[in-house]
Amino acid sequence: MKPASSLHSESPLYRVILETRKLFHVLAQASSELSADTGITASMRAVMEELFPEAQLTVPEIARRKNVTRQHIQQIVNQLQDSGLVALADNPSHKRSPLIHLTSKGVTSFKQIAAREQALLTALEEEFTDLPLDETAKTLNEIRTYFSSPAWQEKVKVLKSLRPITEATIP
Repeated sequence: MKPASSLHSESPLYRVILETRKLFHVLAQASSELSADTGITASMRAVMEELFPEAQLTVPEIARRKNVTRQHIQQIVNQLQDSGLVALADNPSHKRSPLIHLTSKGVTSFKQIAAREQALLTALEEEFTDLPLDETAKTLNEIRTYFSSPAWQEKVKVLKSLRPITEATIP
């Protein structure tokens, strides 16, 4: 059996997906290191970014935007609330799903993290001046948009119906 990383190595799309996964984990670690002295994790920062500066969103709304489970976001919101970085407000549209918003402490903390990140990005841009970053961002956006589309959902349904994965079909 081939190692997982070489199963689709001839596919340029797979290589982009694999590198994106690896980059996601490296960036999450870098974000945690950059804000370690604040007690704010990469996941907490990501939720704060959705709320900055004045958004009021429910846990399910944040989860949909992040394409993760409601339970995952609820855990992060609980941590942020315990740290005094977010507060809950009554939601006139839904009694059981409060609106989450940054507190003044949360806004200040996020501004400090963002300023630190901007300083780092400015310094790092010199390292990547020869790379087509605008084109890379456009390409990644197109791939992400496709994987969020109804066309992708339909393709998944069709592929699943053709050959279900069972122990017998796994090499």
